[in-house]
Amino acid sequence: MSLYVRKRKRPEINIVPLIDVLTTLIFFFLITMQFKQGHSLGITPPHADTAGPTQAADVVRVQVTKEGEIFINQTRVPEAELPGILSELAKADHERPLLIEIDENSQVKRLALITDEARKVNFQKILLLTR
Repeated sequence: MSLYVRKRKRPEINIVPLIDVLTTLIFFFLITMQFKQGHSLGITPPHADTAGPTQAADVVRVQVTKEGEIFINQTRVPEAELPGILSELAKADHERPLLIEIDENSQVKRLALITDEARKVNFQKILLLTR
């Protein structure tokens, strides 16, 4: 009988390949991820065949849900306060475009109200988001 006992090599996990795979997956998901704007409120813009792409980066964003709620730059605004807030924004920079994102199933009177108030406070450029 041999008294020689062979010591087993302690198992070890090489984490470098695991980090490589994890980094590759993170890059893959970041590249394929789609960043969507304005869809957080569930607005479906109306369809227009002649609409071009909206190229405005720095805009005042007015959103109207199908329930008729009005949001300015993603902050809910009561209808009564709309003229005052638009007036303040126009005083700050009336050259800045006003982009209206309205749900296709909302009432037309909301669109008319917003465009009328924007013209009263002298917004120079009013855009309507379509798809």
